[in-house]
Amino acid sequence: MPVIKVYHNPNFLDYRGQHTGIVPPIRPVATVEVPEETPGEQALETAYRQTQHLDASWWDNVGVMLHVRSTSVGDVLADEQGNLFVVESMGFRPYRPRAIRPYHQLAEVYRLLDEALTRASTGQIVAVASQARNTILHALEAEGYPNGEVPVLAWDNAQPGDLVGGPYMGGPDTGLFRVIARKLRPKWRAKRLL
Repeated sequence: MPVIKVYHNPNFLDYRGQHTGIVPPIRPVATVEVPEETPGEQALETAYRQTQHLDASWWDNVGVMLHVRSTSVGDVLADEQGNLFVVESMGFRPYRPRAIRPYHQLAEVYRLLDEALTRASTGQIVAVASQARNTILHALEAEGYPNGEVPVLAWDNAQPGDLVGGPYMGGPDTGLFRVIARKLRPKWRAKRLL
């Protein structure tokens, strides 16, 4: 039976249709089995429906494993071929961030290595892939990207979609913000998160 993997966007409440702000987490929160003959979009709809509280609590559904919260707009689904789709307010769109930053790429490589390890059969491949995956995870965590989440950056080089925080221009720590504009003063170029 084919499976659809569901990845929950940790910043789903801030999702406004921009894929650049989404870095798919490393591990899925749910794996949903769909019937063999189910076409692509319908398989995504089935996975979305089965991870919702529609008829009953979705964690009671035997076709769903690993539960956290209901799937929502801004979350990511992956089909068996590894294609990623973002849940939109009406349907699904292929995941295509406009600007791929290095942390998007590292998180994607980590996710692919993690997936490869579940399918690896020889000890040498498992050992090498595990070492590469752990090295990437260490690099992500050292740069402030725990579990593939978007990092908190300094104000200086932040681009729209980045999380920024800490003191600005030697001033006090003002909290956590998401940059929404490039050439405005910090007061107007970012949205306060915390």
